[in-house]
Amino acid sequence: MNVLEARRRLLDGEIKKRTAEGEDISVRSVARMRPGLTLYGKSEQKTTTGAQLLDTNNMIDGYYDTNGNVINNELSVSIPKVSVREFNSITVSGLTNNIIWLIVEQGNDGTVIKKTIELSNQYLLFSEDTSEIGISFYKADDSKVTSDMLTTVMVNFGTTPLTWEPYTGGAPSPSPDYPQEIKSVGDSGEIAVNVYGGNLITDTTDKTISGKTGDAANTVRGTWRFVLDKNILNDEVAFSFDSDSNVDDIFIAQINATVSGIINWSDNEKKTIIKGRNSFIIPKLFDELPEGNVTYCAIQMRIEKNPTHDLQFTVSNPMMNIGSTALSYEPYRTPQTIPVQTPNGLPGIPVDSGGNYTDESGQQWMCDEVDFKRGVYVHRIHRDDLKTCVWSDTWDEVFYIEGTFIVFTLKFNDTNSGKYCKCSHFTYLNNDILSNPDTGMQTGQDNKFNIAFRVPTTLASNIEEWEYFIQQNDIDFMYVLNTPVETPLSPSELAAYAALRTYSPTTIVSNDSGAWMKLGYKTKKSLEVTD
Repeated sequence: MNVLEARRRLLDGEIKKRTAEGEDISVRSVARMRPGLTLYGKSEQKTTTGAQLLDTNNMIDGYYDTNGNVINNELSVSIPKVSVREFNSITVSGLTNNIIWLIVEQGNDGTVIKKTIELSNQYLLFSEDTSEIGISFYKADDSKVTSDMLTTVMVNFGTTPLTWEPYTGGAPSPSPDYPQEIKSVGDSGEIAVNVYGGNLITDTTDKTISGKTGDAANTVRGTWRFVLDKNILNDEVAFSFDSDSNVDDIFIAQINATVSGIINWSDNEKKTIIKGRNSFIIPKLFDELPEGNVTYCAIQMRIEKNPTHDLQFTVSNPMMNIGSTALSYEPYRTPQTIPVQTPNGLPGIPVDSGGNYTDESGQQWMCDEVDFKRGVYVHRIHRDDLKTCVWSDTWDEVFYIEGTFIVFTLKFNDTNSGKYCKCSHFTYLNNDILSNPDTGMQTGQDNKFNIAFRVPTTLASNIEEWEYFIQQNDIDFMYVLNTPVETPLSPSELAAYAALRTYSPTTIVSNDSGAWMKLGYKTKKSLEVTD
């Protein structure tokens, strides 16, 4: 279809403009049209509530006796005693391998009030006068328990098991003592955007396999492998084909079946990660793909050796596609790739409102974006190291309570007042930093300052100590710019985009970094009916 014909059909309503969004996009499209394409940033960071009481890096060998003392024993491990504070119960969850626990409860004078043993995944109510507890982990058969066996165990106050999180000193993180890395899509320096047709199988010619052909030394005589040329991590895939066979039973996975099919998963170098052992029925949906660096998979069809007659099985129009529904056969299309340079990653911060895209969960993001149709990189997020960044002003102390906390502020010109930020060593405080009791940071509040950190005086009690802390730590932080900055894409990126075309009837767009995308494409009524 030439450009003039496409325009005529567009005006007549036969061809329609559509958009689709996602980390992987599959659409029914017309062929040879340049799509609109935008990539959006995203930065993620692990956070904790501080509820975890179990620090597997600080365990005591042995168990608590009835006097509250630890008896040295290489078969068990214990948590150092902790104050129960205002809580009246504790819950342990995630125990495996027949590990059980005991607890000693002590009063203010150190006297053991109660010892309870042989507890499993459950909660326990404290005695009325309990002020301190100690917990030991062991096995009833006296086999050894080590800290490594407790890495999935959650110990928290209360009667409800909480979601597992690492130990962070009883306080939320990120924090100065327990920083959390900020990871953005494209942190490797490049994002590869790939465009495929609907069929992922590279060899789509008809193939006949026979029980009398092949290597006579093998029990399996006829074998054919379909190789998929696409990163299928986190995707659902469906496999189907047309067949012409003199084999009575072509249902896979039946005992003594003459035709079988297995799937092998491999990495980027096509080294097998998981070799298929269980056969499957055709058509087949693979909706639980294996974990790991899975890049390729191969479908293997085979016919068992039969000494009496030649069993043959012909596979026609083999088709594997993204999604939970098998599509009608279409030929394999050579993939197209656009390498997008991201030397600083493609950052993005989750926001309550005002974001430039919304993901599948409804979360809005303010982020950098790559807009191929406009030919620009839109820079909305500034990311820097507190140690090496250049400031236009000096630090100031604006609030101080001796022996409690201090607030340090710094004025500079490019934060967006009231917007969000991320930091490797401090949590974002979403209310007044002067009245908030927690350690954390803010940017641009009420135009009084541009960036502020609330820290305990044990960390820094004056500007000199604060600047020393900064120099001793790699503090990664990012915030929203007041005014976005646009820069042209590179000539090579623009050239790759100019050559990009959609396929018919199916176009699949994916990337190797989990970046959100928006695709503008053209379709027609006859294709939309099959969606």
